[in-house]
Amino acid sequence: MEPLAPEGTSPRRVVIVNDDRLQRVHLARMAQEEGLEVSAFGTALEALEALRAGPPPDLILTDLHMPGLDGWMFCRLLRSPEFPDFNHVPILVTSATFTGEEPARITADLGANAFLASPPDRAGFRKALEQLLAGETLPLSTRILVVEDSAPQRFLLTRVFTDHGYTVAAVETGTEALERAADAQPDLAVLDYHLPDMDGSTVLAKLLAQAPGCAVIVITADPNPDLALKVLRLGARAYVRKPFDPRYLLTLCANARREMALLNVEALLERRTQELRESERRLKLAVEASGDAVWDWDLAGGQTVVSDTYTPLLGWEEAGFIPHLGPEALRIHPEDQARFQRAWDEVRSGPSDHFEAEARIQHAEGHWLHVLTRAHVILRDEDGEPLRVIGVHTDVTRTRKAALALAASEEKLSRVFHLSPSAILLTRLSDNTLVDVNDSFCQQTGHTREEALGRTVHDLALYHDPEARNRLLADLQDLGEIVNRELRFRHKDGQILVGLLSARLLELEGERCLLAIISDITHQHRMQEAHQALQDQMRQLQKLESVGRLAGGVAHDFNNLLAPMLTYAELLADEFGPGDPRGIDSPPRPRVEHRVRRS
Repeated sequence: MEPLAPEGTSPRRVVIVNDDRLQRVHLARMAQEEGLEVSAFGTALEALEALRAGPPPDLILTDLHMPGLDGWMFCRLLRSPEFPDFNHVPILVTSATFTGEEPARITADLGANAFLASPPDRAGFRKALEQLLAGETLPLSTRILVVEDSAPQRFLLTRVFTDHGYTVAAVETGTEALERAADAQPDLAVLDYHLPDMDGSTVLAKLLAQAPGCAVIVITADPNPDLALKVLRLGARAYVRKPFDPRYLLTLCANARREMALLNVEALLERRTQELRESERRLKLAVEASGDAVWDWDLAGGQTVVSDTYTPLLGWEEAGFIPHLGPEALRIHPEDQARFQRAWDEVRSGPSDHFEAEARIQHAEGHWLHVLTRAHVILRDEDGEPLRVIGVHTDVTRTRKAALALAASEEKLSRVFHLSPSAILLTRLSDNTLVDVNDSFCQQTGHTREEALGRTVHDLALYHDPEARNRLLADLQDLGEIVNRELRFRHKDGQILVGLLSARLLELEGERCLLAIISDITHQHRMQEAHQALQDQMRQLQKLESVGRLAGGVAHDFNNLLAPMLTYAELLADEFGPGDPRGIDSPPRPRVEHRVRRS
């Protein structure tokens, strides 16, 4: 972002008036970063003397609450006829007291051009400077209602207030005053008590009812002291007897507006005090709940304020330890000191005001804690050196140990993944893309990781049966997981492989994924097929052997039956000789025996 006054252009001069040194330095540094030439003063009197001695600046930035000549009177003087050279110099007012509708009202009362809550943030500060230096913001004038039936007096008052930067509405009667007040909502009213249509008391009461924020000053030629008491009781801020010096009336008007603002300050401060106490209570509860140690380091004053959680976190007594950001003071582990110091040196030299570093810090009992230190430089001096730093120590020991354990677990899981003898593949279900595969997958399928990752199982024609994967996903939706399902897969060269697949659906980095583990059992499957074939052959041989045994038994039984028959046949042949009609022609014995053996 370009500065408001880049190098090579004529310098723009800013006068800063603030009695708080830290705020004055902070504002001056932010203005200098915008390329502006800064003159800073601790009091309004010092600023006035310097302003009268030189040419008017391009911008004046002032605080309100200051000792001696405060911001109200300082701005009034700059807008008065006594200081004509500064009547049109833009004025930026800062205050830590007023918020809400008060800033616009205060700005108008002072004749200033803009208002910023103190301390201002960089973005708001730059925007205000840019608008004021460009002449985009006009001063807001105080609205005053002059109610005077005397035309010469009305003309005189109108001219006096106009010359001093007021926006004047002048009327003659009480009726006109009430109508104008209802529309314009004046900040001030100068009311003549004796009017032609109604008395001042009636106008005063109705006017304050319509514009409760209006400061009313009653003027009259009536010397009755009871009248003064009456109007003051009705709510008038002052009572002036005619004739009077217009400058005196101007002072009364300025004091009246200031008094009203100051009266509101007490109620405002009480409200702010209650809000601050409630905010501190919530902050304390939040800090106690978090267990973090909060610290506020004032480098300029050499003092540090720490939260009640500081001692429980690090074990050090508050009175015996000041948490400077030096490594020795923080008892940082020797291996972390250089890194921690480099991080702090980078913040000290700028341009960043944010500090964040993690280091091992020794507890009072001797053990080491992993502590994350985060801090912010909220104020620097003219040379850019930090003047005030607010930070917090967070014990991240458990988180660090958990992270280390997680890293170790992930390392083990990675080793198991890549060293597993089974093929492992991770598929994203949204597009069926392979997210990761291990070395065993590449060995078993013939595909390299480069060929597999980013492609689908259909692109690789991994499943022998394309519908097998659809059935697998359907079963996973019903069962949750699949264990040792036998499936056939295709090698890169077209060879069909047999594997046991186990799978589960899981969510990884917000994506639904399928984790599958495939054990190649092709060799075992072939061995089982060969074994089955051998068993079938053995069963066939056993069947043939049984048939042979059966045939042998049958032959044996026939031999047992034929042996007596042959014997009787031989006896009959011997008993009846040849040619005997009772005899039989029997074959020779050897032939008969041979037939029997063959059978």
